Order: sequence, then C-alpha cells, then structure tokens
Amino acid sequence: MTFFFFRNTMSSENTHIIQLNAQNIPINSVTVFTDRAEVSRKFTVNIQPGYNEVQLENVAGSIDQNSIRVDGSGAATIHEVKFETKPIKIGDADNAKLKDLTAQLKKVEEDLQANNDLKAVYKTRVEALDGAIKNVSF
Repeated sequence: MTFFFFRNTMSSENTHIIQLNAQNIPINSVTVFTDRAEVSRKFTVNIQPGYNEVQLENVAGSIDQNSIRVDGSGAATIHEVKFETKPIKIGDADNAKLKDLTAQLKKVEEDLQANNDLKAVYKTRVEALDGAIKNVSF
C-alpha cells in the first residue's frame, strides 16, 4: 500500500483520507526494462482544505520503494510520500476474480490428487501383473 500526503496551503489541520484502488485506475504507460518495469498511472483527486492523505492501495506485488514518484499541481504541497506493505490473506481479498481463480486452483489441485491416486493404483496393478508374468513359465 502506498500513501501520499498532500496539504492544501489554505486552511486548517484536519486530515481528510482519500482511498483509491490502483486496480481501478487505468495505466497511462508501461516501459519494460531487462530487470524491471515502469508503470505510470494518472488520476485526479479533489482535496479539502487542510491535510489530505491519499492512499493508493493494491499497486503491485513488488515495488522498489525508492522508485516511487508523485507529482501534483494546484494550490497544494506534497509533504511526504510513504510506502507501506500490508500483506493480505486470500480469504480477506474482496477481488471477485481472485476468489474465482483461487476456487479454480483448488479444483485443479483436487483433480490432480485424484489422478495421482489413480496412477498409484494402476502402477501397483502393473507391478503385480509383471510379477505374475515372471512366475508363469511357457
């Protein structure tokens, strides 16, 4: 989770929190390098007088926290950009696609286990038949 702090220079010290999900913000551009990728998103937020905290969640699974860049315009000052990682449990995820894919993965793993069990049964039968053939003389 990445936090951006803005302060409107016009007023009080109240903190207004604006939460955004990066998955809902279109990607503006992507540049691929041999060891990383640069992803750029642009979005607009309406800030209130006083302190404003803009929380951008679900940005990416892996981020170089020293590479984060924040830009803004208007009558506000960016005081701090703070990076924070908060792991989530799959059961806590509100992403419907993630839940669907997790259910599909569980089904595939169950099918794989069933097939492996059946393979073991057939292997035992083949070994038994091979042993019986060796004992039969022509």
